[in-house]
Amino acid sequence: MPPEVARLLTPEPALARRSGGRDRSLDMLRGAAVVVMVVDHLVGHSWLHQATLGTLYVTAAEGFVFCSGLALGQRCAQRLARSGLGGVATAAWRRALLLWGCASVLLVAVGTLAWAVPGAGRPVFEAPPPGLLQLWVGALTLQLAPPLLDILPMYVGFLALTPFLAALAARGAWPIALGLSALAWGVNWLEPYALSTPPLDRDGRTYFPLASWQVLFVVTFLAGWHREQLTRAWAWVPPVGWALSGGLITVALAVAAGHDATLGAWPATSPERASWLAATDRSLLGPLRLMAVAAFFPLAWRGLEVGGERLAAWLGPALLPLGRHALYAYLMHIPLVLGWTAWVAPRLGGQAWLATLGQLAVVAALIAMVRRRWLFTWVPS
Repeated sequence: MPPEVARLLTPEPALARRSGGRDRSLDMLRGAAVVVMVVDHLVGHSWLHQATLGTLYVTAAEGFVFCSGLALGQRCAQRLARSGLGGVATAAWRRALLLWGCASVLLVAVGTLAWAVPGAGRPVFEAPPPGLLQLWVGALTLQLAPPLLDILPMYVGFLALTPFLAALAARGAWPIALGLSALAWGVNWLEPYALSTPPLDRDGRTYFPLASWQVLFVVTFLAGWHREQLTRAWAWVPPVGWALSGGLITVALAVAAGHDATLGAWPATSPERASWLAATDRSLLGPLRLMAVAAFFPLAWRGLEVGGERLAAWLGPALLPLGRHALYAYLMHIPLVLGWTAWVAPRLGGQAWLATLGQLAVVAALIAMVRRRWLFTWVPS
């Protein structure tokens, strides 16, 4: 293998070692997930949606969990060495409390807006909440799960589990964590939503059930915790081999997803079709969707590492600010999506080029807001 290629494929490239100890490749991947999330939430016939909606059996949501699990696993291992398990638990539960507050405030604010101005809460609330008391109770208990706001309660659950995962990992009992995680995922997939608390809306089914999505978080958290050991253990695997394997799986499932998109839900009543839809189900993270996640995101992350400085120079100014301040970007994209849905989308006239330009403008505005640290004093970043 040429020395230049070997240097690029080393486990810890230069790109990942800089920026104050942060993994810049993970930040860039998280920033790309922010861009896809924003574009997907801006309704309208757009050329960008042809690339982001239904193209793969992966979405920005899986990307966020992948990045968060890896980063949090590494950070918790470092914090355990400095301040012990108590420090890990304090930091995780403090972060969980912050996300709980963000979710509650957003739900109350958007719900009150939908109640006061009919139609202004779309697409979070298609109809006004039945009453303000129910809205407040549902928001404070995180039992409301409307679109766009349904992912924060899941992250609260992840952070609540973090000290227990750290305790098992610190004692070398990670197989127990993986076993319990796989068991919970399997039960919730085989008996849909059996382990999920029904929310007050969405017909009693949450779009991000913790019992299913925790398997992705647990695996990536443990991978981040044991990153150095995994790097040494996998050093014997030819990089080209795993890259080709992941690439072939990604391409095959992309072709299947494209074919799926042309079929829609037909014929969902046939046993074969029903089994395929269950295996690729996004809400319950079907096994084929997990396979797509396991192939695509490590490949994308490694690609960003191998790309090194050139990718950072081209994409870094746009993606790094979003990736480093993903919570701020998520929170601030909510009012942008509300404004788009209420005032911009009805005036697009079905013009794909106009919708595409508008979506790019919203993404650019969000990047500018992060770079200028607009309202950072008030909005968690």
